Amino acid sequence: MALLLVGLGPSPELRDLTRRAEDALRRARRVLVDVFTAAGGEQRCAALEHLLGRPVETLIGPEAPLRAALIEAARSVDVAIAVAGDPLLATPHGYLCQQARQAGVVVEIVPGVSVATAAPALLGRDGAGQRVVVIEELRAPRPGELARVVAVLDAGLACLVIGAGRVDEPSADWTELAAVLARACRAQVEAVAIDGSDTALLVTRTSALPTAE
Repeated sequence: MALLLVGLGPSPELRDLTRRAEDALRRARRVLVDVFTAAGGEQRCAALEHLLGRPVETLIGPEAPLRAALIEAARSVDVAIAVAGDPLLATPHGYLCQQARQAGVVVEIVPGVSVATAAPALLGRDGAGQRVVVIEELRAPRPGELARVVAVLDAGLACLVIGAGRVDEPSADWTELAAVLARACRAQVEAVAIDGSDTALLVTRTSALPTAE
């Protein structure tokens, strides 16, 4: 018996789902879809129910009582938490894994295609010349987060900025963040739409991220 954290990839229609992820989801007695760390939760639930041929549950927050209940359930059956993108990149689920292991519950992580890998592919860019920075609150980036972006640019690299958690007003929030980054970092900012459900910002000062041949 185990607690499974399963990455679904960025597509709400599960077009990026790996075979390993599908096998883990089919194995699990309970499947809960994380609907609070990314947009497109309803679509993912419908797609998973169609794929698995059975109902799935929704996970709407990382509250402590819910974490405890999931850990306890995973003592007797396989419980899968299905997460958009990668299950540990820009999500709060690392703490759940830590608590489960401390409680003696087996934890299995099934990685998924993340925004950090999907964005360079969509841009046709070489990802070797970039670094990823996670911004917790898009409308109020912390000084330390902005400093990390500046440090990446100062090193002559491009910075891919992704958000942690669900965004209430995606278009407005990302537009506002792009303006803040352009001013604070004296850089060019390009928005990258990820399969209609997520966004990333590519921040550059030079051609640090060369086009792939």
